[in-house]
Amino acid sequence: MDLRNELRKAHGLDATWGDGNPLTDWKRAAKICSDKVQALAPHWLIFVSGLSYQVDLSQVKSSPLYLKVPNKLIYTGHFYKWSWPSATITTWNLVSYEQFKDRLFNSQTFIRGMGIPYFLG
Repeated sequence: MDLRNELRKAHGLDATWGDGNPLTDWKRAAKICSDKVQALAPHWLIFVSGLSYQVDLSQVKSSPLYLKVPNKLIYTGHFYKWSWPSATITTWNLVSYEQFKDRLFNSQTFIRGMGIPYFLG
């Protein structure tokens, strides 16, 4: 179950992770939704995306999500040419593989090192 695709600013509000604000806290909403899904289908996998069009999972490092049914969480993310604010069609050839790898690791794929599966969509 993919809980939400591409979180983005809505009604003037940006999504947050773990701040407790019921209007913006995506971690809180994902927990509530995953608990309800797992109550009906505990065998399903739960996909939880990052913030800002699914390109930022960095706050998970200090505040991971825990599900009622363990080992069913998969964090998911995206990576776009505009994931780098300065990237344009003409500058992508100036980005080294190491820079690309570091950017993707620091914003998303570090999740694998926490023992949680990650899916790049």
